[in-house]
Amino acid sequence: MRLGAIIVIGLVLSVAAVATIALQRPNNEDRNQVGLQQLPITVKQLKPGINNSVELQCGTASITPPNILNGFECSLKNNTDKSITAANIIYSTVLEEGDLETRDSRNQVLISNFHPDFYEREKNIRPGGSNSLRPAGVFTYHNAVIKGIEVYIDYVEFEDGTSMGPDVEGSKLIKDFRVGAMKYKGWLAKESKQKPIDTLLQSTPSDEELQRSEIGLTNLTQKEGARRYGIALRNLYKQRGPTEVQKYLSTTPPQGIN
Repeated sequence: MRLGAIIVIGLVLSVAAVATIALQRPNNEDRNQVGLQQLPITVKQLKPGINNSVELQCGTASITPPNILNGFECSLKNNTDKSITAANIIYSTVLEEGDLETRDSRNQVLISNFHPDFYEREKNIRPGGSNSLRPAGVFTYHNAVIKGIEVYIDYVEFEDGTSMGPDVEGSKLIKDFRVGAMKYKGWLAKESKQKPIDTLLQSTPSDEELQRSEIGLTNLTQKEGARRYGIALRNLYKQRGPTEVQKYLSTTPPQGIN
């Protein structure tokens, strides 16, 4: 089953504790008040040099002074001899409000094997390969001034099960995403014994459905994993029909895949 591309998940790590700062998409009038500026990005690599490691390559961040982050793009380059199956990148917007400096930090999770049913090795970041990263949207920080952008690699998982990085949040986020997919599959398998596949997969998983206590999803990351599994299964249903879906729901995931 082809997913088309490695999954990128944008998640909030922590929001700077300044009550007057709010995040929202600006309207066109807000964005055109002042001309765009390019802000250098501070990149923290895993280790000095780039040989036999994983490297971040970033351009500049586009901002509309003083407080609108329009976006930026980085690339995660695999300089090792092993394939990358998942990674977490943390980027922080450095903010100033009066004399107070704060950071709005967010996670960008990349994952090619969110569930064994839909794992495609060709979607891994292979040795010498790379994958682009962008913030999920445009952000306005009211009553604050953007002073800088910081980006660093938090966690990298390889196909052989090894990993690298400080792992502030990465391994937990990736595990939760996979747990959510597993829980949702288990729930669908039980439901498919009582309801037609057509009924179960007539739409993508809604927030209301994912809140069902019997599914057992305990956080937003698990819900995203469940949602992704539901989308992949629905695509399978459209391409191959209910019989093929039932085969997936009747199988136990193979062992040995992260």
